[in-house]
Amino acid sequence: MSSAINGANVILLIANGFNESEFAELQRALLRAGAKLKTVAPENSLANGWLGTGWGHYFPVDMHIGDALGSDFDMMVLVGGSRSVAKLQQNPHTTRLIGHFFDAQKPIVALNEAVSLLCLPGRINGRRIAADPTDAKLAASGAQIAAEGVIVDRNLMTAQENNVETVISATLEHLENTAELVAA
Repeated sequence: MSSAINGANVILLIANGFNESEFAELQRALLRAGAKLKTVAPENSLANGWLGTGWGHYFPVDMHIGDALGSDFDMMVLVGGSRSVAKLQQNPHTTRLIGHFFDAQKPIVALNEAVSLLCLPGRINGRRIAADPTDAKLAASGAQIAAEGVIVDRNLMTAQENNVETVISATLEHLENTAELVAA
């Protein structure tokens, strides 16, 4: 089914406090589709998820964010979770990695709170995104913010959606449809 995803190198960017449900379900779906996943985080070896109203499980980190190069990956998924996003916003490597994906026009998926990370490299001016319209940084970025569940704008998919199945379906479809962008 997912020929463009099969064999693609996908970076899952997280930090402690990432949305565990979102991450785990998406990770399983991408693995079933044949993607080669690397979980990248500021933490070494393990990152702690956030599940419901408290800390969840620890998940292995494949690569420290400082060692990750955007050129090694075909697609990027920014996983939600307010604690994770707050930590990633403070890390300069987050801006470097996201900036590379914008510059190379590679597929990017940003989920829920992680949509706010897109304003870090300053490349979403004029882009249509699904986001919280009260997010001051996003509002100042020049992006066209819409209160929709999922929006695709060229290589960028943003989602403000709590239904994990909807997010997974939209993510797989977006990554499949952007196959021509994957060629490195």
